[in-house]
Amino acid sequence: MKIATKMPKRTRIIRYIHGKITSDGKMSEPDIHIRADLDAERSTESFTKKKEADARRREKAQAEYVEDFLGAVVAFLAFHPNHADLADRLARVVTDHATPVGSGTVARTKRIPVEQRSSA
Repeated sequence: MKIATKMPKRTRIIRYIHGKITSDGKMSEPDIHIRADLDAERSTESFTKKKEADARRREKAQAEYVEDFLGAVVAFLAFHPNHADLADRLARVVTDHATPVGSGTVARTKRIPVEQRSSA
């Protein structure tokens, strides 16, 4: 089913596919101006500095999270002190697998405490 909508200085073809609204993706004149303003904003030095600061903040938070998760895994394993090196190696492997951003593992969710995530 196709429905054409017409607005001043802007025309879009809207399609309903599987209950979702999609557009044909053509950029009208107002869209082009918005894109130009956005490109101009993103090319400034202050925007670049802000993005770099955001990246450093996320990297620091990720490093702290990895260390917290590693400690929780070691505590969950509760190996005898004679096997502490094995526990550390195993915890590091589990942590390296579970904590990368975008890994899709339960370790990335915020809905359950880190102690429960480490045992999952």
